[in-house]
Amino acid sequence: MSEATEKALEVAREHLRTAQGNSEAKKRVTLAYIAAHLPGKAESIAKRYAHEQPEVTKSIGREGVSTLRAEVAEEARVLGAAFIAAVDDIEWPISDGTYSKVSPGKIHSAIFKRFHGKVDGVIGPIRSAGYTLDARHTNSVILPQYLYEEDWFDDLAQALNDLSTARRTVQAARAADDKSAVDDLWI
Repeated sequence: MSEATEKALEVAREHLRTAQGNSEAKKRVTLAYIAAHLPGKAESIAKRYAHEQPEVTKSIGREGVSTLRAEVAEEARVLGAAFIAAVDDIEWPISDGTYSKVSPGKIHSAIFKRFHGKVDGVIGPIRSAGYTLDARHTNSVILPQYLYEEDWFDDLAQALNDLSTARRTVQAARAADDKSAVDDLWI
């Protein structure tokens, strides 16, 4: 094993540690961002029902609308906490190599997989207020992607791609160091 390959391996490992820390931080920031915007997204959903069914909205009046908004906001806060807590439960995508990059769409798929069927809590207050919910989806009235935007995932996608690159670099450096060590011993 040469001093150069040993040094290259140590540098690669340091870059990997940095990339791991950065990707973990970006996961947390992304989920916190979703959580912070959930109340607005949930309120938009409630308002959509209010506009689609004005007779219900008029029947519950200003006080009912105020109660509905507060209850939807509380459910959104609870759901936001669940998003933040799920950081280690989401199967985050990884890049398989140079030709397979992590994209915002792949992050969306990972979040969708974790939260599909688990975001309907914000519908409870809407249903309780008397609105008839649509049945566009057989398993869920609200899909996870109604609560976030894919373009929120750009920085995380880059961090996950950087992490994958760092992992491949460590593998290559380790292989070069192993080869050098065997060559040194084979003399």
